[in-house]
Amino acid sequence: GAWQADISELVAREGATTLVSLALKAGQAGGAAQPMKATGRLSVDLPAVLAQPAASGSAVLSRGTLRGDFTASLGVTQELAAQLVFSDLIAGAEEKFPRVTVDVRADVRADGSFAARAPVLVEKEGRKSDLMIAASGKPEKEAISIDAQVASTRLHLDDVKILGAPFALVAPAEPVKAPQSGPVPPDKEPLWKGVSGKMTLSLSEVVYSPDLTVRDVSGTVRIGPAAVTIEALKAVLGTGGQVAVSGGVNFTPAVAKPYSLKADIAVANLDSGTTLKALKPSDGLPLVEGTFDLTSKLAATGANLATLADMARGDVRISSKGGIFRPLPSSYLETFVSAKNQLAKRSEQAGALSVLAGAIGARLPTALGGAASKAQQLVERMGDLESILRLIAEVKFDQLTLDVGGDTNLDTVLRDLTVTAPELRFVGTGGLKYRPDVPLWKQALSLKLAGAARGKAAEVMKKGNLLGETVDSLGYVPLSMDVNIDGTAENPDTSRLVTALVDKVLGVQLQPGDVEKIRQGDVLVLLNVLGQLK
Repeated sequence: GAWQADISELVAREGATTLVSLALKAGQAGGAAQPMKATGRLSVDLPAVLAQPAASGSAVLSRGTLRGDFTASLGVTQELAAQLVFSDLIAGAEEKFPRVTVDVRADVRADGSFAARAPVLVEKEGRKSDLMIAASGKPEKEAISIDAQVASTRLHLDDVKILGAPFALVAPAEPVKAPQSGPVPPDKEPLWKGVSGKMTLSLSEVVYSPDLTVRDVSGTVRIGPAAVTIEALKAVLGTGGQVAVSGGVNFTPAVAKPYSLKADIAVANLDSGTTLKALKPSDGLPLVEGTFDLTSKLAATGANLATLADMARGDVRISSKGGIFRPLPSSYLETFVSAKNQLAKRSEQAGALSVLAGAIGARLPTALGGAASKAQQLVERMGDLESILRLIAEVKFDQLTLDVGGDTNLDTVLRDLTVTAPELRFVGTGGLKYRPDVPLWKQALSLKLAGAARGKAAEVMKKGNLLGETVDSLGYVPLSMDVNIDGTAENPDTSRLVTALVDKVLGVQLQPGDVEKIRQGDVLVLLNVLGQLK
């Protein structure tokens, strides 16, 4: 027969704290075929609930509430509709997280097939990010077939990606046992076993930062019994450039490394300067600016997906027909120019004193006269060094090519780097030294550039004793020293280059600590090294 129940409030408490509050109405009309229907309202104190032992201390929230309204119809077809609102999420004393609203509608039919939609709205400080997740599917033998779509008109990446932060796992109280040594046992089955189908991606605008936006992100991911493939994933960078990615991961059972990755990446018309400034806005001028084309082929094999990502290596080819190459930070140039100007003032003062002494028939002390002459010579040599620094601090090139690949030791090898300007040319060798669990851009860099000059640039280099003797067919004369760059790809270190230039042009040897202080603009250190301050 028909029945109805009304629970005005069901409360779970711990001490004076209300963990969960639930109001529920449920009922069923007469007749065996009638569905049971329910409607209700839910309120959850997130910090209190997630701090319970059953949650394993997985929350770092200091404040936050989940409120929800739902309806359900449980009959031949199971129907659920709910709106969930996560609000006032705060971690610690100040860190605020976005307000998140999720509207869920899901239907499950008697044959097991289903359809679901979940619009998501993320709001923070006046910004709104929307996401529509839709999926339909049905069971097939021992698997489930899914057709999913993920769409958005605008996503603020920082707002969306921090949603997982309030629920990040806290470090366990007991120390984690070190993993057993030896090879990682291979997966016996693919991670996606039991799932097949496809997912279609359509994101109109993804905001990485105020200066970097990615538009028109589209593509399809297909899942099969033995492979996951990416079909025509494309995007347009707001700073200029088009990105295309294709490839996939295959699984071959009963081998030591069952997973294999192959991927092709192509970027056309990438504005590197604007993109790098957007990614790292406080890091000053980028190493390279220009419009680039990039192609890359990646490959890897692994016992599981984690090792597969770590082992991924491939070839990268980059080319540009115009831009700016900055092998030397401008701060060095500024410090040397300031030191030269101070030396010039001292030289002028000594020169004026010499003229005055001559006018009155007196003679300067020998030591003072020698100091004046030495200061003048040093000013001239500092002028030669300034001219050289200006040449290499900002090289306006006509062509740049880069060819990078991986070797059997997982090192990244620079097979070719050629930067060609009207009066300068650099050809580089070197690479990145592989270190486990270290991102590629943070691995140790070793780069040696062999330089050559012609025309006025050659004349400047000759004054600094930096020019060789032979001339090639294009009129370039090789430099008598290499340009050495260390550090990492993320933060190149040119201290060895500066040390070599000062030694070659001025005949002065700098200590490593001196170079760093000069880079930071310490003029007194440079003057002390040059012997001008007693």
